[in-house]
Amino acid sequence: MKSQTHALFAFIFAATALFLFKLTVSEPAHTDEIFFKSAGLSWANGQGWRSPEESGYGGWSPPLDQVFASYPPLYPFLFGCLVKLLGFSWQVSAAYDAAIHIALSAILIIFARRALPDHPMVPWLLGILFLSSGYTPRPDRLAMIFGYTSLAATLVPAKEWTSSRSTSIGVLFGLCVGTSIPCAVALMPLLISLIAVRHRPFSNAISRLSHIGLVSFITASCVILPVYLYHPGAFDQNIAATSAITNYPFIPSIHSLLRYWYPTIATFALLLFPYLVESYFALTTRKATQIRHCFVWFGPVLPPVLFFFTRSTFQGSYYWFFIPWLAVGLFRPWAPKLAFPVNRTAYLALAFLPIVAFATRFDLSALVTPSHKRISAYRSRVESIIPVGASVACRGDFWWLLARRNRVLDLLNHEALTPTQADYIILTGIGAGSPGSHQSLPPFTRKANYETAENLTDSISPSILGIRLSRSTSSPAPVIIRRNASTNSPPPASAQ
Repeated sequence: MKSQTHALFAFIFAATALFLFKLTVSEPAHTDEIFFKSAGLSWANGQGWRSPEESGYGGWSPPLDQVFASYPPLYPFLFGCLVKLLGFSWQVSAAYDAAIHIALSAILIIFARRALPDHPMVPWLLGILFLSSGYTPRPDRLAMIFGYTSLAATLVPAKEWTSSRSTSIGVLFGLCVGTSIPCAVALMPLLISLIAVRHRPFSNAISRLSHIGLVSFITASCVILPVYLYHPGAFDQNIAATSAITNYPFIPSIHSLLRYWYPTIATFALLLFPYLVESYFALTTRKATQIRHCFVWFGPVLPPVLFFFTRSTFQGSYYWFFIPWLAVGLFRPWAPKLAFPVNRTAYLALAFLPIVAFATRFDLSALVTPSHKRISAYRSRVESIIPVGASVACRGDFWWLLARRNRVLDLLNHEALTPTQADYIILTGIGAGSPGSHQSLPPFTRKANYETAENLTDSISPSILGIRLSRSTSSPAPVIIRRNASTNSPPPASAQ
């Protein structure tokens, strides 16, 4: 009991430190920052449920600047509620995602404690490892809160099950659907598996699953239906977006997966490996306990993993849905010994090492970046160059600064932008690949005339004790490029 108390205080300390760090040290915005939050900002500003920053994205009809229906609405809606309460800034955005990540880490501790009553310290280790593993500002983590809470709610003796529990689980899973369809697709087989093997006779399991399914459908409909009522073409856009996500070319998807998501894939593969070994021995020895574990804990993972790998290969974020489940399964009572002599707790820590190391490097890069090279330090200079009302193509860092006074266009959507849409372009050195360089000019600049108005690009990459943490700068120091309608010359060399 005393060790668990220490673990609780360690988790609270780590969670508080993480929240304060995210709230005080501005980190570079994620690629999807604008895409998943802009509809919430538009709604909070009284401009409707749409995403004007993503005009023309994907070529979907109707476009996102008329209605945002390509993803379920709960994540941007709650962000919009927070904006209504606290205003719009990078701090509000950072606090929103940090709070979600901390809450999810706490939920995973509860889930693991219920699943592993004989391993009281493992849930705390899992929670702290997950807390330290970083996150992206996407709806997936919020959906995992609802999904894993519903999984935890199923882990009670069958004799204690009540109709209200089925209703609660249905509401939670419906909220999961209303936040992220991929997360619901990933966790639904896990939920079905837990209930199917814990409730006898089988008719009880069918009855309870039917109850949960009905309540989930009603809850998800209440969340999603307002978007479809807001615009008559919302459903068509959702179908077009789903088709695009699930039909991306396979080879480029593999390249993207391995380039941008290699830490996640490494952790997922390390956690998956013992199950593959177990499945081999289960098939060869035909031991009932191993076959049961494969059926309950490994079998339900396979269908969604294979679906994601073959249909949405580039979406490395989807593999996060399974990481807590696979981690907990390593310690289940009927789990087999690993194929090599190693402590399971040590193996769990080893499996999380790639994502924890990657997240730590990212956080340290932001920490060692001087305060005068962080996003807030550039506000006055950027606002002195870019007039109020001008349209600006940029990434999330300057969306935080300019969205209240300018029309922002997301550079994630650069292929759909036209030469006359952006009066200004803001590029930074984040992700450019070398200090002193900046992100590439978007293609539409080749058809118009642009000139460099200001170049503040940082030439120093973050390092600690002489060890470089990144090949690029971690500072959002901008190069500001202005459309010059009065000349016919190509973009200057300084903007190439």
